[in-house]
Amino acid sequence: MKQLLTLSALLTLAVFLQNSAMAGCKLGDFIPKEFQIKRGHERSNIISHITSSTTSSVTYAFARMSSTSGCGKGRGRAKLEQEYFLQQNRIYLLADISRGGGEYLSSFSQLLGCHNAAQPQLSHTLQGNLIQLMPEKPLPTDSLLNRIHTISNSDPVLNKSCRYIG
Repeated sequence: MKQLLTLSALLTLAVFLQNSAMAGCKLGDFIPKEFQIKRGHERSNIISHITSSTTSSVTYAFARMSSTSGCGKGRGRAKLEQEYFLQQNRIYLLADISRGGGEYLSSFSQLLGCHNAAQPQLSHTLQGNLIQLMPEKPLPTDSLLNRIHTISNSDPVLNKSCRYIG
């Protein structure tokens, strides 16, 4: 009975963790597809979540920090990096946008996941919409980032060339 309760608790935990933001880069995600459960169009890897929840967090943290965990940079992490960059460099970034280029805009373009060839287009597009980025009353960081994403998404070249906008 005790084993059945333990198994039930583990399965419940696995289902709960199934939609976690970090899914896709844990030790258990390397389990072959034959052991995954197909649900709709997605594959659910309950075993992945069980092994991930029982794997040493120290080992996992080291793997994440050393970039050996197999985790890609997702949209959530990219957005956090963009927000932090804006908080720290807002004035310099807006100055680069108004000039039509510069190292802060180039760095921010990389955080947006833009190809190098798309950087001039990003510069031109943001410079053309500078009035939306610099209203009389300064925007909160998240609102400024949302405007940058909206402006960038409206440009067909940037929409295809930048992975982390919106």
